[in-house]
Amino acid sequence: MFRRMGELPLLFPAIGFAAGLLLARMDSISFLMLAVLAGIFLCCIVFRLNRVLFIAALTGLCWGVASLFLDAYRVSVDDSWIGQPVTITGTVETVRHQPVKDQLRLSDIVRDDGEEIAGMVDVYLYGDRRGEQLFPGQQIRLSVKLHPPSNRLNPDDFDYVAYCFDRHIALIGSARSTPELVHETI
Repeated sequence: MFRRMGELPLLFPAIGFAAGLLLARMDSISFLMLAVLAGIFLCCIVFRLNRVLFIAALTGLCWGVASLFLDAYRVSVDDSWIGQPVTITGTVETVRHQPVKDQLRLSDIVRDDGEEIAGMVDVYLYGDRRGEQLFPGQQIRLSVKLHPPSNRLNPDDFDYVAYCFDRHIALIGSARSTPELVHETI
């Protein structure tokens, strides 16, 4: 079928990318062990393949790890955001109306003291705070109480933390005040 590896130019970068993501996402392996395994893997490639394929695999591995670290940066927040009511300003990305509550996904989050986060925030509105008049693209201000995403302790349950990580959702919370429209960016 393929007589030479040159006929599959993206095979090794793709394998390296997948290996970088797989190894970096495994919680059971420490970072030191991950570095040792990556080093052994790269040494095997050096001795078995030519330099072009080695560079392609190394590039794919670095690309996968860098992509993962960028995602981790987007969802990282300090403890000052968690546990107490904070007033934030953000841009509405999505609005989901449900029978009992509304869910807002906000981006470009800025706290009143100027502190920002790179990720998004899911805010739930209950009762008279519901956002019937809110639409994507609007910038709003509201008081919220936030916490990081967490999983239920049921075996084989949906991995909500990974779901939020993949979508760059840094925090989850509920509104403590009615959303106030700052201005529309549409």
